[in-house]
Amino acid sequence: MAEKDIGAAAVGAITEDMSLFGKALMFTVLPETIVIFGLVISILCIFVM
Repeated sequence: MAEKDIGAAAVGAITEDMSLFGKALMFTVLPETIVIFGLVISILCIFVM
């Protein structure tokens, strides 16, 4: 749910100023990495414990 708001804001910022592409990309990728870390931890909990 957070990604759609961040993505919309990032696209709006990039259309106004292309130099914000790097910052927008980082803010878009950050929530996705949290999801991947949660998936890895859950898989470890299932198979290790």
